[in-house]
Amino acid sequence: MLTIRRTWRTAAAAAFATAALAVATPAAHAAPTTLVLDAQENYYLPTEGEGPNLDLGITASGGDAHDVSVAVDASSLAGKATMVVTGDCESTGALKVRCDVGPLSGGESIDPFFLKPTASAKAGDTGAITYTATASDAATVTGKTDVLVGGPKLVTRPYPALKGIAPGAGFERTAAFADTGAVPSDKGVMLLVQDSDGVSLARDHSNCHYSDRPDIGAWCRFDTPVAPGAAYETNAPLRYTAAADTMYGYNTYVVWPVGGSAPDSFDPSDFPETGTGAPLGLKAVASGSGFTGSGYGTFATTQHADYQALGDTVEGKVGETVS
Repeated sequence: MLTIRRTWRTAAAAAFATAALAVATPAAHAAPTTLVLDAQENYYLPTEGEGPNLDLGITASGGDAHDVSVAVDASSLAGKATMVVTGDCESTGALKVRCDVGPLSGGESIDPFFLKPTASAKAGDTGAITYTATASDAATVTGKTDVLVGGPKLVTRPYPALKGIAPGAGFERTAAFADTGAVPSDKGVMLLVQDSDGVSLARDHSNCHYSDRPDIGAWCRFDTPVAPGAAYETNAPLRYTAAADTMYGYNTYVVWPVGGSAPDSFDPSDFPETGTGAPLGLKAVASGSGFTGSGYGTFATTQHADYQALGDTVEGKVGETVS
């Protein structure tokens, strides 16, 4: 039985990056339950190191499905990539795995493998990962993820450390990133911002989706293509307000290509509210050494706490525990 990572990205994922890549195979007597595959649109394989875990989800729509299994085939990448199988999926051949889900009610997320480039892989090489999902009581569905070797490499710029913020006052952050890879992020980029407790983010922008929790934060989509070597920052700052009792904290953000692998913790259903103001955009800036890949920065307010150590006396016999 497959061990499933239960961070399923719901149908809301279609709004940001992935495509519902399910094509039902016609059947004479279609079952009332249908399978839906949710696979990432693109998989970017670096020319060195390893790629991310593949994102793959499957849902039983209209009822429960039984004996569900997903066959994944990346054999078109023979000579360009090797496969490292993860979870409880089983290898069924070179660059092929089968993931036995079993009974399925609702949706599940599967992490079948990640890829590593071979010594002969070069930027611009392409391939595809195909999926075939079957069940004993639902029609077969198929899907596909396009693979590109040497895809965009988006690195972020650190936030500056901020000090002296008055309790309850506002402050601003400007996210920025550069593509240091050899391939453009031609469909745009995604931005996810997350923060420590004690701050609130203004819900200013109609292309951003917000959570009630700082550690979940907000995400925004930008359809601006990003060429290799180009750098951008948001055309308006993100506006924060520090709580009156907050002494210090942090802000952080990540970016990734539209259609690419999202952070493991990212679930669009965690962001129920959309901003009502003008869309947040991007403006070009000079690229350089300031883009280190760490989109993180601390802040400190003038709020403080006073502590006093109080002495006390305890008595007891040898070997006795006292409080």
